[in-house]
Amino acid sequence: MGDNTNQVSKYLDEIKSVEVLFIDELLKKYNETDLKYIIEIINHRYTNNLKTIITSERTIEELIDIDEATFSRVIEKADKYVINVPKDKKKNYRLRNICKE
Repeated sequence: MGDNTNQVSKYLDEIKSVEVLFIDELLKKYNETDLKYIIEIINHRYTNNLKTIITSERTIEELIDIDEATFSRVIEKADKYVINVPKDKKKNYRLRNICKE
């Protein structure tokens, strides 16, 4: 996001307050700055009861290991809507012609 603090702050405010936020491939690759922003966004949305849809290649256990406080909130809000799909290359549509049974 660059070094411009005002620009970053404005961008984060927009992300934090949209009606529904979709985060795709959460923390697939990340650094400490990325994690700081994700935690800020998720905590704001949790506190304000805003809808957030998250996809990730990480398991719930991996997310909890990264930051238990933040991701336990995600799980609490998601409750019965958490879907864990075990990793399986056969389920990857892009690999359908390579990974055959």
